[in-house]
Amino acid sequence: LLVSFSASAAEIPPNDRVIQQLSNGGLRGSLPTQIRLMNWNILKGERGEPWRRDFSNFSSDRNIVLVQEGYQSPLVLQTLQSLSGLSFYMANSFVWKGALTGVISGFAVEPLKQEFRRSPQFEPILNSPKMSFISYFEMSNGKPLVVVNVHGINFVGPEKLKNQLEDIISVLANYRGALIFAGDFNTWNEARDEVLQKAAQKLGVEEIPFERKKEGKVLDHVFQRGCLLEKSWVLNDVDSSDHDPEFVDLNCNN
Repeated sequence: LLVSFSASAAEIPPNDRVIQQLSNGGLRGSLPTQIRLMNWNILKGERGEPWRRDFSNFSSDRNIVLVQEGYQSPLVLQTLQSLSGLSFYMANSFVWKGALTGVISGFAVEPLKQEFRRSPQFEPILNSPKMSFISYFEMSNGKPLVVVNVHGINFVGPEKLKNQLEDIISVLANYRGALIFAGDFNTWNEARDEVLQKAAQKLGVEEIPFERKKEGKVLDHVFQRGCLLEKSWVLNDVDSSDHDPEFVDLNCNN
């Protein structure tokens, strides 16, 4: 059964329906130490064929793909399942227009373990949570890697974003290995960005720099620790989403 919080509340899936595998193109074994990552809020794939084309092209050489505003529409599912080299998993947040939405993480190698974290507080109007998705790997050098895909709670004060990030930090409190911490954090003002930067300090992660052409507050961020940055870039002229995709190449063989 789905939990309802009011007549207008979102439908929230129970815990055993949160994590779903959407495609199975990844291999079994260890993840390469050369990480090629994309981070992108896809606006639920609402812009149709241009989005499908862009997502397929942008993902073609990536071994980690982190998506926010994922959506189990036929178009999104068909697009993910057409990418033969990646396995996509979704942490479902709530039902939107009859289909599940949430964060999606895609990998060239099957994760050893995955877990989700709902934001402790919910957003107004729909009474819906934001989701974070934590995936665990062993790399080919025998060292661990944890990948965290975050969609930050929105339309609320910075204290509720802090609570969401502190909850994630508590899960990783005893983990000392390589870490990728990325997503759409909805840092649309200085107070929310300050909350994120303090969380990053607690995790011991460094923010990846990007050269951005567009003005305004940056919502999407990628942080990492334990690897060497080789290259990072953002595509500023993409119109198949209202967010620009970010790309990062890391060398974790150290």
